[in-house]
Amino acid sequence: MKNLFNEFDQLFSEYSRTQKLLYKENLANSERNKKLKEANEVIQHTKVLYEKFRYSHEIQVIEPFLNDEDPYIRLIAATYSFSYNQELAEKTLRDLIEQVKGIVAFNAKITLDVWVKGLLP
Repeated sequence: MKNLFNEFDQLFSEYSRTQKLLYKENLANSERNKKLKEANEVIQHTKVLYEKFRYSHEIQVIEPFLNDEDPYIRLIAATYSFSYNQELAEKTLRDLIEQVKGIVAFNAKITLDVWVKGLLP
């Protein structure tokens, strides 16, 4: 289970890094496209890992990330926590919407809206 935690830790940290770079001001279009590709690759790797453990109790290794100081990490952890702890995932997203400004709050709102509409797995 520690290996799984470490895998999510690495992916979530990489997600945070790529998101911060992607939304950096004055980024040239070519650089933004490169960062967008990196961000999408991280998300794809995260989805694969999530699907592998989605129906296992081991997926709960994500829970500590819901309290991470990095809002990007809390955002992605909440997104992948609905399958085992809907209440905590929703609370984390609502907290991000209320407490954080900018793209993180916007993405948290979109994620919550998509979940409410039943469009998240």
